[in-house]
Amino acid sequence: MTNNKHQSAIEKVNKFIDDKKSIGTKAQKPRYHLTPPIGWLNDPNGLIQYKGEYHVFYQYNPYSSSWSTMHWGHAVSKDLINWNHLPAALSPSEDYDTYERGGCFSGSAVEHNGCLYVFYTGTSLLWFRSK
Repeated sequence: MTNNKHQSAIEKVNKFIDDKKSIGTKAQKPRYHLTPPIGWLNDPNGLIQYKGEYHVFYQYNPYSSSWSTMHWGHAVSKDLINWNHLPAALSPSEDYDTYERGGCFSGSAVEHNGCLYVFYTGTSLLWFRSK
């Protein structure tokens, strides 16, 4: 089941990443350390080996080089050294995760019946304000 708000948020962030990822050069990045195409990388989440590849999901702010609204970046590797970045996996789109200092926080990934599932903690101050 696809959520239209989430799909729109994913499309927006992935277009932004594609438009900006050529900023910086490979020589400016660490050789053996996962770095995002652009922006801020935070906590790794959802570390899993799935269908012969290692997957790393991570808290990610593609819009800035500082901490703010968290998305989930996604990269895969066959050897844990060379990484291929995939489109962003999660983008805040719901009432419970769209607060500016909130977003898609810690979570994990599991394989069940041959499918890969990710789940996360959405954070928002809206919940605290409504009490």
